[in-house]
Amino acid sequence: MNWRQRLQPIFTGFAPNLRGKELKLIGQYLFFPWKWSQWQNGAGETRLNQVLASYFNATSALSVDSGRSALYLALQALRVTKGDEVIIPGFTCVVVPNAVRWTGAVPIYVDINPDFNLNVDLLINKITVRTKAIIIQHTFGRSVDMERILALAKERGIAIIEDCAHALGARYQGRLLGTFGDYAIFSFGTDKIISCGRGGALISNRKNDEEKIRELKNNLPSFPRSQIFPILLHFPIFYFSKPLYHFFLGKLFLFLTKKLHLTMRIITDGEKRGERPKFIPCRLANCLAEIVLSQFSDLEKINQHRANIARYYDLHLSNSHLEKPEWDGESIWLRYPVLTNQPAQIHQYCRQKGIILGDWYNQPVAPKDISLEAAQYQLNSCPQAETLAKQVINLPTDLAITPIIAQRIVNTLNTYGD
Repeated sequence: MNWRQRLQPIFTGFAPNLRGKELKLIGQYLFFPWKWSQWQNGAGETRLNQVLASYFNATSALSVDSGRSALYLALQALRVTKGDEVIIPGFTCVVVPNAVRWTGAVPIYVDINPDFNLNVDLLINKITVRTKAIIIQHTFGRSVDMERILALAKERGIAIIEDCAHALGARYQGRLLGTFGDYAIFSFGTDKIISCGRGGALISNRKNDEEKIRELKNNLPSFPRSQIFPILLHFPIFYFSKPLYHFFLGKLFLFLTKKLHLTMRIITDGEKRGERPKFIPCRLANCLAEIVLSQFSDLEKINQHRANIARYYDLHLSNSHLEKPEWDGESIWLRYPVLTNQPAQIHQYCRQKGIILGDWYNQPVAPKDISLEAAQYQLNSCPQAETLAKQVINLPTDLAITPIIAQRIVNTLNTYGD
């Protein structure tokens, strides 16, 4: 390993999907005046909806500004309203209970298994006559036990929404996740399988649902231009800052762009308090849809790369301080999660070596600075989720993680505690 590779900073999150291919496309939308009129509307959004519907063999697809908006619209399509209950996993992001609460319904948390996915045995006891839907989150790209949940939902007449924000292209028993439930939602946020900065999609697997999805689409406003600019600018800012992050210049540049509001906020302060931003839900901006389409053409390559890196971790991590997940060949491993009783120490040790590991999720409803009261989460209600949140560290699997970098991560982790 040469000196450049030893000094190269490694990130688990921090905009991992940056590629020169997309940077060129974004540069056109930023710097070519004749492209500015195509920021909001164009053929990209329509083509993306067609590609998604075809890929999943879905009744219809609708691309929107974010995964949280897609979830909110799925709940609206199911006519979830005040007085209803929606079951969600007790290990998730605040945007999930927020979407439920925005309909007037109540989020009902269910604890998780050691694989970070919803515990079906505990789910059974949470179902009441008011249960309208179950949101199934395939955490880190690993599938929930779909057979049992689908049988239970069919028996009780409850709708299923698959949250595939982590799982675009993952499978269960050979079948694509997102094709089992009534609806499925996807995220194209900064740290997801495919990223346009901010975006998402809803697909319907219900027969004769085209009119309902068309009605939802027709009622959505365009993505505000004022919100598009910082999203587009996010790509070049992070692309050029990441290599310099461990030097003063990179950190200073990111600090200044954040202070000047030149980069987007993944979760707004209002959302952390349970509030809905005024501009969502809205249709996905045309320029952002073009970015998704550019990456979607490489989806199988991207997912195979993630699986290969995760497999390397699985085979070569040997530190007794770390507990590896059970291997699953159908998962796409958006991140590779390991458990430890010394997360803070390992984070610090790796940071000193130029490796910044991930902390999804460091509390049952993340991020840490949200209002648990607004999310209607009661501490100690999901003890397994709360325990795992204190122990989990996740490793990067994105395209920037070459075999040499994966080896560097493994060697660093294996030497911890020596």
